Amino acid sequence: MQAVGCLSSAPTAGAVAEPRGRSMAAAATAAAGLQLLAVWTSLGPAQLHLVPGAVGALLEITLVGELRRAALGALVSLMAAERAATGSARRTEAALVDKLDSLVADNKADDHYRRLFDTVEHLSSV
Repeated sequence: MQAVGCLSSAPTAGAVAEPRGRSMAAAATAAAGLQLLAVWTSLGPAQLHLVPGAVGALLEITLVGELRRAALGALVSLMAAERAATGSARRTEAALVDKLDSLVADNKADDHYRRLFDTVEHLSSV
């Protein structure tokens, strides 16, 4: 069977290295997340049109440990782009706090997330 269109460049389940104890689904999720982050980066300034919805999606990606650092980098670049375009990053920051609050309230967050949330909450009250 031949791959069609953009799917031809997508990694297959066999192309993703599977660490010991890790499921194929988790490996596929990580591969898909990396592709999404690559597309996100290629959007450049157009990313601003996707605030606040994209902020929540990027934070959801950070729930995958292997993608956390890359997704946080994407969020930082989004904040920098908003700041460069408008002089502040208020929309991104507000969406970030709202989504972090939701993740913590829904018990989707691990200990790292809870510490991050506490830090952000403290900074927003200063």
